[in-house]
Amino acid sequence: MNLVIDPPGYYLWDFAGADGLQAARNLFGGRVSELGPFQSLESSFNAHACSVLRLCENNFRVALSRDHGLDLAIEEMNLNVWVHQCNPFQRPPQKRQAAPASNRMATLVLPEQLGRCLPRLATTKPIYCLEDLPLHCAVPARLQQKAILVWHHPWLGHPRFELHTAQADVQSIAEAITVETASHSLSDTRRGTTAATRSHHSAL
Repeated sequence: MNLVIDPPGYYLWDFAGADGLQAARNLFGGRVSELGPFQSLESSFNAHACSVLRLCENNFRVALSRDHGLDLAIEEMNLNVWVHQCNPFQRPPQKRQAAPASNRMATLVLPEQLGRCLPRLATTKPIYCLEDLPLHCAVPARLQQKAILVWHHPWLGHPRFELHTAQADVQSIAEAITVETASHSLSDTRRGTTAATRSHHSAL
Protein backbone atom coordinates (compact mmCIF):
# COMPACT_ATOMS: atom_id res chain seq x y z
CA MET A 1 0.00 0.00 0.00
CA ASN A 2 2.30 2.74 -1.24
CA LEU A 3 1.47 6.37 -1.79
CA VAL A 4 2.82 8.03 -4.93
CA ILE A 5 3.72 11.68 -5.48
CA ASP A 6 3.08 13.09 -8.95
CA PRO A 7 2.68 9.84 -10.90
CA PRO A 8 4.02 10.04 -14.46
CA GLY A 9 1.53 10.21 -17.29
CA TYR A 10 -1.04 12.12 -15.24
CA TYR A 11 -1.95 15.61 -16.46
CA LEU A 12 -4.16 17.99 -14.49
CA TRP A 13 -5.75 21.11 -15.96
CA ASP A 14 -7.96 23.80 -14.42
CA PHE A 15 -10.18 26.08 -16.46
CA ALA A 16 -12.68 28.70 -15.40
CA GLY A 17 -14.32 31.96 -16.44
CA ALA A 18 -17.70 33.31 -17.41
CA ASP A 19 -17.97 30.66 -20.15
CA GLY A 20 -16.39 27.83 -18.14
CA LEU A 21 -19.53 25.70 -18.12
CA GLN A 22 -20.03 26.18 -21.86
CA ALA A 23 -16.44 25.09 -22.50
CA ALA A 24 -16.99 22.01 -20.32
CA ARG A 25 -20.16 21.13 -22.22
CA ASN A 26 -18.35 21.53 -25.55
CA LEU A 27 -15.56 19.24 -24.39
CA PHE A 28 -17.39 16.59 -22.38
CA GLY A 29 -21.08 16.82 -23.20
CA GLY A 30 -24.18 17.92 -21.35
CA ARG A 31 -23.68 15.60 -18.37
CA VAL A 32 -21.25 18.07 -16.79
CA SER A 33 -24.17 20.48 -16.26
CA GLU A 34 -25.66 17.97 -13.82
CA LEU A 35 -22.60 17.94 -11.56
CA GLY A 36 -22.72 19.83 -8.29
CA PRO A 37 -19.63 21.45 -6.77
CA PHE A 38 -16.99 18.85 -5.90
CA GLN A 39 -18.64 16.12 -7.94
CA SER A 40 -16.97 14.41 -10.89
CA LEU A 41 -17.58 12.05 -13.78
CA GLU A 42 -15.60 9.89 -16.16
CA SER A 43 -15.41 11.05 -19.76
CA SER A 44 -13.02 11.09 -22.70
CA PHE A 45 -10.94 13.65 -24.53
CA ASN A 46 -9.42 12.93 -27.93
CA ALA A 47 -10.55 9.31 -27.58
CA HIS A 48 -8.71 8.77 -24.28
CA ALA A 49 -10.13 8.41 -20.79
CA CYS A 50 -10.29 11.42 -18.49
CA SER A 51 -11.94 12.53 -15.26
CA VAL A 52 -13.78 15.84 -14.90
CA LEU A 53 -14.26 17.48 -11.49
CA ARG A 54 -16.52 20.49 -11.04
CA LEU A 55 -15.00 22.85 -8.47
CA CYS A 56 -17.70 25.51 -8.64
CA GLU A 57 -20.26 26.81 -11.14
CA ASN A 58 -17.84 27.66 -13.94
CA ASN A 59 -14.60 26.11 -12.65
CA PHE A 60 -13.45 22.61 -13.62
CA ARG A 61 -10.43 20.38 -13.08
CA VAL A 62 -9.63 17.74 -15.68
CA ALA A 63 -7.35 14.71 -15.28
CA LEU A 64 -5.91 13.36 -18.53
CA SER A 65 -3.95 10.20 -19.21
CA ARG A 66 -2.11 11.78 -22.12
CA ASP A 67 -0.80 15.22 -22.92
CA HIS A 68 -3.33 16.18 -25.59
CA GLY A 69 -3.18 19.94 -25.20
CA LEU A 70 -6.45 20.76 -23.47
CA ASP A 71 -5.36 24.40 -23.48
CA LEU A 72 -5.30 24.53 -27.28
CA ALA A 73 -8.74 22.93 -27.53
CA ILE A 74 -10.19 25.56 -25.20
CA GLU A 75 -8.42 28.47 -26.87
CA GLU A 76 -9.89 27.46 -30.22
CA MET A 77 -13.41 27.98 -28.80
CA ASN A 78 -12.84 31.74 -28.43
CA LEU A 79 -14.76 31.77 -25.14
CA ASN A 80 -14.25 33.83 -22.02
CA VAL A 81 -12.23 31.13 -20.27
CA TRP A 82 -8.74 30.90 -18.83
CA VAL A 83 -6.92 27.57 -18.68
CA HIS A 84 -4.00 26.58 -16.48
CA GLN A 85 -1.98 23.37 -16.17
CA CYS A 86 -1.73 22.39 -12.51
CA ASN A 87 1.38 20.22 -12.92
CA PRO A 88 3.38 21.75 -15.81
CA PHE A 89 6.51 19.76 -14.92
CA GLN A 90 4.81 16.69 -16.45
CA ARG A 91 5.18 18.20 -19.93
CA PRO A 92 8.37 18.56 -21.99
CA PRO A 93 10.08 21.91 -21.22
CA GLN A 94 9.20 23.40 -24.62
CA LYS A 95 5.48 22.80 -24.00
CA ARG A 96 5.22 23.94 -20.39
CA GLN A 97 3.17 26.91 -19.32
CA ALA A 98 5.09 29.47 -17.32
CA ALA A 99 3.91 29.36 -13.70
CA PRO A 100 5.29 30.85 -10.49
CA ALA A 101 6.41 28.34 -7.87
CA SER A 102 3.56 29.41 -5.58
CA ASN A 103 1.01 28.18 -8.16
CA ARG A 104 2.52 24.74 -8.69
CA MET A 105 0.36 21.90 -7.49
CA ALA A 106 1.32 18.38 -6.51
CA THR A 107 -0.75 15.22 -6.57
CA LEU A 108 -0.46 12.58 -3.88
CA VAL A 109 -2.11 9.28 -4.86
CA LEU A 110 -3.32 6.88 -2.17
CA PRO A 111 -4.82 3.42 -2.71
CA GLU A 112 -8.31 2.84 -1.39
CA GLN A 113 -7.33 1.30 1.95
CA LEU A 114 -4.73 3.95 2.70
CA GLY A 115 -7.16 6.72 1.80
CA ARG A 116 -9.55 5.58 4.51
CA CYS A 117 -7.12 6.90 7.13
CA LEU A 118 -7.70 10.49 6.03
CA PRO A 119 -10.59 11.24 8.45
CA ARG A 120 -8.13 10.64 11.33
CA LEU A 121 -5.64 13.11 9.90
CA ALA A 122 -7.49 15.87 8.08
CA THR A 123 -10.11 18.38 9.18
CA THR A 124 -12.97 19.83 7.16
CA LYS A 125 -15.54 22.55 7.53
CA PRO A 126 -18.88 21.37 8.98
CA ILE A 127 -20.59 21.16 5.58
CA TYR A 128 -18.02 18.63 4.32
CA CYS A 129 -17.13 15.12 5.47
CA LEU A 130 -14.25 12.78 4.66
CA GLU A 131 -15.81 9.78 6.38
CA ASP A 132 -17.01 7.24 3.78
CA LEU A 133 -16.37 9.70 0.94
CA PRO A 134 -18.18 8.29 -2.13
CA LEU A 135 -16.60 7.81 -5.52
CA HIS A 136 -16.81 10.79 -7.88
CA CYS A 137 -16.64 13.26 -4.99
CA ALA A 138 -14.07 15.67 -3.62
CA VAL A 139 -13.71 17.53 -0.33
CA PRO A 140 -11.59 20.57 0.58
CA ALA A 141 -9.76 19.97 3.84
CA ARG A 142 -6.68 20.81 5.89
CA LEU A 143 -3.93 18.41 6.90
CA GLN A 144 -1.17 19.65 9.19
CA GLN A 145 -2.62 23.15 8.76
CA LYS A 146 -2.06 22.92 5.00
CA ALA A 147 -4.82 23.20 2.41
CA ILE A 148 -5.63 20.04 0.44
CA LEU A 149 -8.33 18.80 -1.88
CA VAL A 150 -9.23 15.12 -1.48
CA TRP A 151 -10.67 13.59 -4.64
CA HIS A 152 -12.05 10.04 -4.65
CA HIS A 153 -12.55 8.75 -8.17
CA PRO A 154 -11.74 5.80 -10.42
CA TRP A 155 -8.69 6.19 -12.61
CA LEU A 156 -8.24 3.79 -15.52
CA GLY A 157 -10.61 1.39 -13.84
CA HIS A 158 -9.13 1.53 -10.33
CA PRO A 159 -10.67 3.64 -7.53
CA ARG A 160 -8.20 5.76 -5.60
CA PHE A 161 -7.84 8.82 -3.43
CA GLU A 162 -5.92 11.85 -4.61
CA LEU A 163 -4.68 14.74 -2.51
CA HIS A 164 -4.08 17.94 -4.44
CA THR A 165 -1.92 20.43 -2.57
CA ALA A 166 0.87 22.97 -3.04
CA GLN A 167 4.13 21.55 -4.34
CA ALA A 168 5.92 23.01 -1.31
CA ASP A 169 3.70 21.06 1.12
CA VAL A 170 3.41 17.62 -0.45
CA GLN A 171 6.46 16.00 1.19
CA SER A 172 5.45 16.89 4.73
CA ILE A 173 1.88 15.72 4.07
CA ALA A 174 3.11 12.41 2.65
CA GLU A 175 5.32 11.90 5.71
CA ALA A 176 2.41 12.60 8.08
CA ILE A 177 0.24 10.02 6.31
CA THR A 178 3.05 7.44 6.34
CA VAL A 179 3.67 7.92 10.08
CA GLU A 180 -0.04 7.73 10.91
CA THR A 181 -0.68 4.57 8.91
CA ALA A 182 2.41 2.87 10.33
CA SER A 183 1.32 3.76 13.86
CA HIS A 184 -2.23 2.55 13.23
CA SER A 185 -0.99 -0.73 11.74
CA LEU A 186 1.23 -1.31 14.79
CA SER A 187 -1.71 -0.70 17.13
CA ASP A 188 -3.85 -3.17 15.17
CA THR A 189 -1.07 -5.77 15.36
CA ARG A 190 -0.73 -5.34 19.13
CA ARG A 191 -4.48 -5.62 19.64
CA GLY A 192 -4.54 -8.78 17.53
CA THR A 193 -1.64 -10.29 19.49
CA THR A 194 -3.32 -9.49 22.82
CA ALA A 195 -6.61 -11.01 21.68
CA ALA A 196 -4.85 -14.15 20.45
CA THR A 197 -2.99 -14.51 23.76
CA ARG A 198 -6.22 -14.17 25.75
CA SER A 199 -7.91 -16.74 23.56
CA HIS A 200 -5.00 -19.14 24.07
CA HIS A 201 -5.09 -18.71 27.84
CA SER A 202 -8.85 -19.26 27.87
CA ALA A 203 -8.43 -22.48 25.94
CA LEU A 204 -5.94 -23.70 28.53
